[in-house]
Amino acid sequence: MARGRASGTGSGCPRCDDPSRFTVLPAEYVYVLGLYLGDGCISAHRRHVYRLRIVLDTKYPGIIASAASALSKVAGRRALVQVRPKNCVEVSAYWKCWPCLFPQHGPGRKHRRPILLTDWQLNRGSPCSQ
Repeated sequence: MARGRASGTGSGCPRCDDPSRFTVLPAEYVYVLGLYLGDGCISAHRRHVYRLRIVLDTKYPGIIASAASALSKVAGRRALVQVRPKNCVEVSAYWKCWPCLFPQHGPGRKHRRPILLTDWQLNRGSPCSQ
């Protein structure tokens, strides 16, 4: 699937107003969603930019490489891979639209709030094509 621009008169995603949103999400989105729900978190940074971080075990270099590749494909920019203490690797990417693509993001711990897929996630569309 290809990354496309949202059509319209300069109005992009209803949440972040970014006109360069996906019209169709790449297949890697599903993999990144699973990584986020399992071992990931999204944190806010300056200028409304967010960082998606996924912490993985160094014993599995194939999963680390797959995660970095998938994050890069979804975000359209290179993912960062940083070794952390205690046999952990953090794979991350900065982007304004992580909360748009992961509406499960919210305050508090993931395991204490309901995690439900939205209609567009179930239909493999995009939040911007609705």
